[in-house]
Amino acid sequence: VSASEEAPTIRRALALGAAGFIPKSAALPTMVEAIRVILEGETWAPEVEAAGEEEVDLQARIASLTPSQLRILEGLKVGRLNKQIAFDLGVTEATIKAHLTSVFRKLGVQNRTQAVILAQSLEL
Repeated sequence: VSASEEAPTIRRALALGAAGFIPKSAALPTMVEAIRVILEGETWAPEVEAAGEEEVDLQARIASLTPSQLRILEGLKVGRLNKQIAFDLGVTEATIKAHLTSVFRKLGVQNRTQAVILAQSLEL
């Protein structure tokens, strides 16, 4: 349930694995129907315009990241050092470096600055 009703936000949420997207402004019967559909294992979201090819590709690259890799990317986005991210996640700095190599490869970027710019463009 979200206050945002912007198409890119809805598409991102679904691309990143949300089972559904219900705008807070939806009427109560619509919310009930959406929850019923989601509980039945299906996806529910309001109608939105189709994403552009570039946005779909970017969403797929982000969706390919593991939960740990997403947490590391979030750490980068807020300016944390590898050592700080490692402490936050309870792993070694070498583990963070190994994950970053995979993150950069999956996102198609060369360095942490490019990864942060990409994450910010998606409002992760």
